[in-house]
Amino acid sequence: MRKKRILKLLLAGIGSACVFAGCEPDGADIGNLYGRWHLESIESAQGPVVHNDTIFLSFQGTAYQYLVGWGHFDWGSYRKTADSLVLNPLAYGGNFIDIGIVPDPKRQPTGFALQKLNNHDLIISRHDTVWSFSKFLD
Repeated sequence: MRKKRILKLLLAGIGSACVFAGCEPDGADIGNLYGRWHLESIESAQGPVVHNDTIFLSFQGTAYQYLVGWGHFDWGSYRKTADSLVLNPLAYGGNFIDIGIVPDPKRQPTGFALQKLNNHDLIISRHDTVWSFSKFLD
């Protein structure tokens, strides 16, 4: 009798572990966009643009975060279609650093053409500037 109870508890524990192992983090249902992206390069019509090497853009659920140099941040909601990405800023902190990704100080939504998105690369463009990101964290 006791062996049956132990076996049932063991099977229940294994079943629970399998269920939890299959769970995705909150908001991971957005596909390849989910996670933190590191800015690798900025190209403009005039050539490469020098930028801070610690610029990140993160996405989870319906929110994004823009982080520069571990100090400045901007966050809000976003909308993604098959060929566009629109950042709708809600708040920011630290020093305002504008390299074209951060929406204007009036906090208006900023749209980008979505040129490439897979599990390793995110490339967005706006006007004559192209930002290339690589996946940093899932």
